[in-house]
Amino acid sequence: MVAGALLMGLPYAAGDAYFTYFDPIVDLSPLGDHIGEAAILALQGAATIVEERQSGIFERLMVAPRGLAKLALGKFIFLVGQGMVQTAIIFGFAWLLYDVDVGGAVSPWLVSCALVAAMAASVSLALCSLCSSVHQVQLLSSFGVLLLSAIGGSMVPRFLMPEWLQRISWFTPNAWAIEAFQNALRPGPIEASLIMAWGVLTAITLLSLLLTLGLLTRMSKT
Repeated sequence: MVAGALLMGLPYAAGDAYFTYFDPIVDLSPLGDHIGEAAILALQGAATIVEERQSGIFERLMVAPRGLAKLALGKFIFLVGQGMVQTAIIFGFAWLLYDVDVGGAVSPWLVSCALVAAMAASVSLALCSLCSSVHQVQLLSSFGVLLLSAIGGSMVPRFLMPEWLQRISWFTPNAWAIEAFQNALRPGPIEASLIMAWGVLTAITLLSLLLTLGLLTRMSKT
């Protein structure tokens, strides 16, 4: 997380939502590194679904009234809170050490923070519900997250990618998460691009939660 904050903080260009990283010509997305870290951390938290299923705790939780919904909702709320705290720490370091101006856009930043955390949490829960072992979760957190990060602009800014890869990157949650934060930090009124990013993140979250509930329901019947 500290590495993400340091990546964010290298000097801020006024009027733009990018930060410069070592080379003043090359601009990197402020949250590229953080989005990948948040996804890995959320997957590790959601992996408890697999561990509980293997240990037999999952079956005991299903006995409680509406146990399935409570299980999914409880893990979701915890992971959202964890993601928001992680983001707050990173932005706190960037503000403290490099004068990154978050105060001028607190409301859009908070909405983006919550939606990105919710997206990471719900997608992680859905992916872990598909896994049958902790080893599979580890593969997802290493190979899958790295692949999405590379395509979605978390490792290399999207504007440096060829046009065909930029178009593909819009099919990754990373690109929309970065888009939400970049537009939230940009001074001025809320733009349509920010509202669109919020809408996509909300849709990903809802679909992932429905998939999680469906997968857990099927597991409870087998």
